[in-house]
Amino acid sequence: MAQRELSRAGRVLAVLLESPGATRPQLCQAAGLSPAAMQGVVDRLRQGGAIQAQGFSPSSGGRRAQRYGICPQVGRVAGLSLDKEGVSAALYDGQMNRLAEVHIPFDPDGSGPEAGLAALAGAVEELIALAGPGAPLLCAGVALEGAVEAGRVAELEGAPLWKGFPLELRLSQALGTGVSVSRGSWMALRRLRAEGQVSKPQCAALLRVGERVVEGALMAGGQVFQGGHGHPGALGHLTVRRDGIPCPCGNTGCLNLYCSQRGMTRQYAAQTGKRCASVGELFTKMDQGDQAAIRTVSQALGYLAEALCALALAWDPLEILVDCPYLARRQALLFTMIDAFYARSAYTRAEQAQVRLVQPPPLPLAAAAWALAVHLPRDPRWRD
Repeated sequence: MAQRELSRAGRVLAVLLESPGATRPQLCQAAGLSPAAMQGVVDRLRQGGAIQAQGFSPSSGGRRAQRYGICPQVGRVAGLSLDKEGVSAALYDGQMNRLAEVHIPFDPDGSGPEAGLAALAGAVEELIALAGPGAPLLCAGVALEGAVEAGRVAELEGAPLWKGFPLELRLSQALGTGVSVSRGSWMALRRLRAEGQVSKPQCAALLRVGERVVEGALMAGGQVFQGGHGHPGALGHLTVRRDGIPCPCGNTGCLNLYCSQRGMTRQYAAQTGKRCASVGELFTKMDQGDQAAIRTVSQALGYLAEALCALALAWDPLEILVDCPYLARRQALLFTMIDAFYARSAYTRAEQAQVRLVQPPPLPLAAAAWALAVHLPRDPRWRD
């Protein structure tokens, strides 16, 4: 978020959303304000119920500095994610404490965007009813497994009818509040930083293996890089097999088809003619010596190592975070993949980008935090 686009109060709120518990000297430095100007901004935000005192910084021999954070009552935020199982949604206060959650079954593959819009808006209405009376809905965030360009769905994996749909505008009109729609991997990476799981925010990459897609995300200078058209990180369409099966994107042998959770189970079914309900079942078969399962998992690990190489060579990150449910359950496989990554090229061995598994935040939480960071600093209440 460009600081120059925000009012002075908005800049302070943006800093506090990134660094809860910041002191006035820290706010002055990060927001680019003088101590006198900061005094006025902090007083106005406290009186307006946007921020509150949160104790004092540790003593370093002198006077301890007051710390500040976003006030929970500043407004409520809805976070939503859309996947093959339906709409998962949760309502949070200004400090991201969960107030209510719902799940609405919905199939985006077989339904058009208008039905999806109704499901998303209905989920928010149900959340507000469950939470009861309280602060007004400030904004909402939606995490998608796909590309978003200027608020429009550029691609939703497995749901071609959604292409070009102005989801951000239409949902904002339906809810009567600000809405932010973006890639789930971008939202997850920003939330991981807020939770302290990103140790090198100056240049960090995320490899996220979802139900249907494999995505990447880059953080540079503490900010998620969104590119010119909303497409960076579309690793799932990296060709890993020239003779592979066709992908809906028009290419063949795309990474999604072999390494996503759905892709792995389909690969096993293609080899055996037998349905495999989940990656967990696939691993059970592998443990039992099923050769098709062993080949499917080994293939996926090799291709994920190639995806790590693509991240390392293209973005040169200091660390690569891995969000992958099946590797989290089988960490020995994670080490196998990392070994394959370092063996791929002299460059990756020399640079030694740190690769490690992270505990992913719930996507509704990540979406809500993203929306709050976008909309709260621009709220008309804080204009100078």
